Amino acid sequence: MRWKVLAIFIISLYSIKHSEQKKGEFNVNKVLVSEFFMEEGNLRKNGIFYPIKLNYYKTEEIEEETGKEKYGIEIVKTEYQKDISQIDVGRYNNLSYNESKIDELLEIFKRNEVTAVGAQDCILDFFK
Repeated sequence: MRWKVLAIFIISLYSIKHSEQKKGEFNVNKVLVSEFFMEEGNLRKNGIFYPIKLNYYKTEEIEEETGKEKYGIEIVKTEYQKDISQIDVGRYNNLSYNESKIDELLEIFKRNEVTAVGAQDCILDFFK
């Protein structure tokens, strides 16, 4: 179990420090904005008896054609069950040219412990 967690940690560090190229169109950078474990009381109310960690990243893409910066969000949920760790990732790229809007959305996500599953509805409501 410790080796799995260590491997995940190393992979996370690598992905934070490096950019990824997508289909030759965009150069994507991401920055860790928040990392925390979900409230134990809320988890227990929902019948979950193992820790869950949430990582929120702000992504930035520079369009090669225009040079404009577009921002998005990545959510990583790690469930630390007895013998295994399960990781779910939600990426929502190109949400806005306005970085402060993304910062505001990330604060809402953090305050409400939003996971990748619920993020899409929250994003749609936020940008109405």
